[in-house]
Amino acid sequence: LLFTVTEGAQTSIGSVTFDGSTVFAEGELQALITMTPGQPFTEVDVARDRDRVDLAYRNRGFDSVVIEPAVALVENDSRAEIVFAVSEGEQVLVDRVIVVGNQRTSIEIIERELLLRPGQPLGYSARIESQQRLIALGLFRRVVIDELRHGDEPRRDVLVQVDEVPPTTI
Repeated sequence: LLFTVTEGAQTSIGSVTFDGSTVFAEGELQALITMTPGQPFTEVDVARDRDRVDLAYRNRGFDSVVIEPAVALVENDSRAEIVFAVSEGEQVLVDRVIVVGNQRTSIEIIERELLLRPGQPLGYSARIESQQRLIALGLFRRVVIDELRHGDEPRRDVLVQVDEVPPTTI
């Protein structure tokens, strides 16, 4: 079995720009992405960089952000001009942190491991890492961190539910 492959012209990246961003400066967004002018263009790189920008917004509390990449092929498809259209939505901030389920473990120990604080953005990575840090203590069988909405307000309470492991004796 023999396959004959005829390659077309390679498409390179001409420019990568962002439209609609007010939270991050253009330079901050450029630092997040891996695509640079002159390198070969692939749709996989566009999707990966869109996800990186999306995560940066979610870590700043923008849980309804939408990042739409648009690719324009110019000069006989030899160059790709990429524009990421950003619709930020509202930033969500932590109102209160409520801890329930702890009986033997002090609230101070739990709060020490939380990266979510009142008045700060309700960030995606901070939420996940806080849960992992609490589990790593070895004091809890289960840890769930949820957000409680205040209607349409951009502030939310963070509910930390812990289920302590039974005490052991020697």
